[in-house]
Amino acid sequence: MRVATPATAQQLTVGPSDSIEKILAAHSGKVVTVRTGCDQELTGKVRSVSADVVHLAELTGKDFYDAVVATGSITAVIVRAR
Repeated sequence: MRVATPATAQQLTVGPSDSIEKILAAHSGKVVTVRTGCDQELTGKVRSVSADVVHLAELTGKDFYDAVVATGSITAVIVRAR
């Protein structure tokens, strides 16, 4: 049984040349929620990011599962800011 740990606030800044991949890479090792084009949300810890995919580990509500999500299908990156 895994106990949920409270998410800590993270600073979110966006620059003129930022992309989904750059935002995710800046949050490597931290918990984020990604929303896909089909309005599915996945919350997990960013393990690695490439030009094409992001590896989310320790998915919330899905013990023992990780996910690989195509960065081209991500419509939003959500982080706890406060």
